[in-house]
Amino acid sequence: THSVRRGEKARQEQRWLLALQQRDPAMLDSLQAQTTLRQLLASFNEAELDAHRQITELHNQATRDEMTGLCNRHAFRRDLTELLQQENTQTAILVLIRATELGKLNAQRGFQS
Repeated sequence: THSVRRGEKARQEQRWLLALQQRDPAMLDSLQAQTTLRQLLASFNEAELDAHRQITELHNQATRDEMTGLCNRHAFRRDLTELLQQENTQTAILVLIRATELGKLNAQRGFQS
């Protein structure tokens, strides 16, 4: 009877693993197990969405100017490097504008660091 119980436990574990991999609670026998797996999958989904939101926010903080919302120099360098590495037959022009009065603008508009 011990080997029978061990065999049944192993089959249940296999069903759980397969149901978890397939994200399909209906693969489990009992309603309680299905409910438990649904709750577990909902928690996983929420954690995944939260992680995605955090990654997006960190990416924006790293590549966007806080005041203007425009791409910052890090994003500019990344994009320029990607463009220069492409084998492209198109002609392109790069225009740089020097903004010398940004300090005054920041003081007038109340830039918060």
